[in-house]
Amino acid sequence: MKISTICILSLLAKLQLGDSIGCPFSSSDHDVPCDETHGHLRSRRLASLSEDPDTREKLAAIIEEQKRLLQGTTGPDCIAQGTYDNLRETLGAMTDSIADAGERGHFIGGLVRLAAHDFMDFDQNAASLGQEIGGSDGCIDFDHAANAGLSRLWCDDPVACPFKALYDDVFGEVMSKADFWVASATAVIQNAAPSTIDIPFRWGRVDSVSCPTSSVRIPEPVDCGSNEAAFIDRMGLTWTDAVALLGAHTLGGGHAEFSGHPGTWVDDAEESTIFDKRYYTELMTRGWRPRFTPGVPDNDWTWGGNQRDVMMLNIDICLFFDIDNDVNCCTNINEQCNNNTLQNTPCRTNAVKHPEAHDAVHWFANGGRNNNDAFFEHFPIAWEKATENGHDSTLNELATDGSCEVIAEPSAAPSFLDIDCLTTDVYESLGVAMDDMVNAIANAGDRGHFIGGIVRLAAHDFMDFHQDADTLGQEFGGSDGCIDFDNPANAGLSRLWCDDPVACPFKALFDDLYSGAMSRADYWVAAATVVIQNVAPSPINIPFQWGRVDAVSCPNSSPRIPEPTGCDAVEDAFINRMGLTWTESVALLGAHTLGGGFAEFSGHPGTWVDSDAESTIFNKRYYTELLNRGWRPRFIAGVPDNDWTWGADDRGVMMLNVDICLNFDIDASVSCCTNTAQNCRNTFQNTECPDARNVRPEAHAAVQAFAAGGGQDNAAFFAAFP
Repeated sequence: MKISTICILSLLAKLQLGDSIGCPFSSSDHDVPCDETHGHLRSRRLASLSEDPDTREKLAAIIEEQKRLLQGTTGPDCIAQGTYDNLRETLGAMTDSIADAGERGHFIGGLVRLAAHDFMDFDQNAASLGQEIGGSDGCIDFDHAANAGLSRLWCDDPVACPFKALYDDVFGEVMSKADFWVASATAVIQNAAPSTIDIPFRWGRVDSVSCPTSSVRIPEPVDCGSNEAAFIDRMGLTWTDAVALLGAHTLGGGHAEFSGHPGTWVDDAEESTIFDKRYYTELMTRGWRPRFTPGVPDNDWTWGGNQRDVMMLNIDICLFFDIDNDVNCCTNINEQCNNNTLQNTPCRTNAVKHPEAHDAVHWFANGGRNNNDAFFEHFPIAWEKATENGHDSTLNELATDGSCEVIAEPSAAPSFLDIDCLTTDVYESLGVAMDDMVNAIANAGDRGHFIGGIVRLAAHDFMDFHQDADTLGQEFGGSDGCIDFDNPANAGLSRLWCDDPVACPFKALFDDLYSGAMSRADYWVAAATVVIQNVAPSPINIPFQWGRVDAVSCPNSSPRIPEPTGCDAVEDAFINRMGLTWTESVALLGAHTLGGGFAEFSGHPGTWVDSDAESTIFNKRYYTELLNRGWRPRFIAGVPDNDWTWGADDRGVMMLNVDICLNFDIDASVSCCTNTAQNCRNTFQNTECPDARNVRPEAHAAVQAFAAGGGQDNAAFFAAFP
């Protein structure tokens, strides 16, 4: 799991101490208040194009960071290369924060469409008609049907339209709206390309106040007559240019709500986030058939089954096939056209009618799957012509010689100053930062492992406490920021805590920001506390006190970490050395609901709960799984201690002996099934494990108590865990 550098920089720079140098919530015991305001640290989400609240917060954080960097600057007389580079990086971070591939494709494609609908109204003959010339002038009639959907990107609500908020709050001080649209589209194309594509950007466009004839010049998706009128006759481009520009259809897709033509031009949502030649290979190789939608005046084209969410418009198909007079055909009868009438009716090529367009499609599609050379060679030429129409003599190169100020350039992350006390502001900012890190991880399994890893890091720091250490001439241990990461007992924790800021962003967050505010020991405990609070389905009030001091060395730490052998190990570590009760021990082990084990590190692969998604939620599921499943022992070659699983062998679930023993007596034998009413799938189906009420009555009672109540009733567990 990796998180991009800009996401980390955005988080670090966002979470400043500001004016909170005083310690308004400090007390003699360093309490952070645990009231309704501070008890549950889920960050309040801001908004994005997506309805997903997690995505909204990430986008808003990026904008807030750029606003902070812009403070105190004024609009320069020129635009620097560094300003463009920062815009590109910021849009990359905004794009990456959108977890769903379909929404991500629509966002990228929407930015390109916004710029295109601004420049496609250029008319080189406008002067003779007494009309505005058009082109990239920052003027679009968002209420016109031709531009339907673009107001989802460009509106005055900063929550619903973070892209416009980025302009209003940051880049509006630097460039015109027209420049911003072109620069943004250029940047997202470069970001989405699988290899380098060099697209020049020049600045100096002036925004128009009105553009009354703009919308009627946008080509209708009728046929190549529309392409010719817009791209060739009005914009003065060649057919090769037009074909290159339409290749941007590889990004995003159409909406039934706006155009009446739903689907992506390429074969899935993930592909619609990549800028490459796929549009042309799809056009040439698929068996496209016409699709007629009631209430929509023009047909479009699709392939595969009726539920296949792909489409092409007539203005796409006509680049390679002659459909001007008849659309009742199949573009490739060697493929399954899913239409018996058209299966043997091939569409004619347009090699005679539009030879340059036909040859351009061939040229751009040529070569291996990942060979975009021809397309990437000509697209920048066509893009430059289209975006600079009407501005040829007035545009300027980006300054690279330091002659103008770089606006919103990423700066070194700020750090909290060394302070005498830890404020609620600092603690709450850590809660927001950890929530952002967690929600930036799209895969549920990776997300669970990250959350569980943070908790495990804190636990492996505190589980080495020994209340009798002084009599043995040893260090006490406990939460002292000291772990031997090379010891097998701590295997895997170095994936969280290493000196590579890309591989270990959690440590980078400490090094670059929080190390001035708290000790490493405090940071580990605070981070584990806030991630538990953030992923709990209802508020759980866990107090945090600060003031731990980091130890320089801890030679006896690792041998004190309990082995997963059985309840003797639990008793030795939690009861005898740490001085806890069995109820407290059972409550702490409930954190096993988060994350899972790795074969690589512990030899025990799987999650304690029944799915990756469940392993991201802090609740009582660990106890209900322990009681209700038919757990059977699992023996893995080369691993000294068995673990337990249920269901199929590849179910991906497990419990350790230290878990099972809390409710079942397996001290003498593990050759049993914990619940013979379930299918244990082995020879122990009729050999039920005895419960532990006689050997560990307090532990057994605690498991029963924490599991009690309805599925969402975590009251007993949430009362004991803190």
